[in-house]
Amino acid sequence: VAKHHQEYIVETDYPTTFIVDASDNYKALMGHEKVGIRVVQNDLLNELINEWGPLLSSSLNKHGHPVMTNYEEIEEAFPGVQILDPRSQSGRPSTIIEYDGDESKVIR
Repeated sequence: VAKHHQEYIVETDYPTTFIVDASDNYKALMGHEKVGIRVVQNDLLNELINEWGPLLSSSLNKHGHPVMTNYEEIEEAFPGVQILDPRSQSGRPSTIIEYDGDESKVIR
């Protein structure tokens, strides 16, 4: 995360993704100007992050398709993939907030 956006990544009461300017290292490695940082309240996931460090992954949802909000939809879309903690689903998609300079907008 670029230093000028680090203060925007905060803990929330609900799953939130913050889209912010990427650091120079991330831009060089991944070729993207922005990075999405997902903040969740999930004990298992937080344990994994504390043990291994930040995790890099793609979105569960496929671009242009409806947002999946329950275990059955996920299992149908990705047969054979094990979900670590199906109890963690809230039944609603995460909030996505994008920052451009000091301006922000809610994308979802």
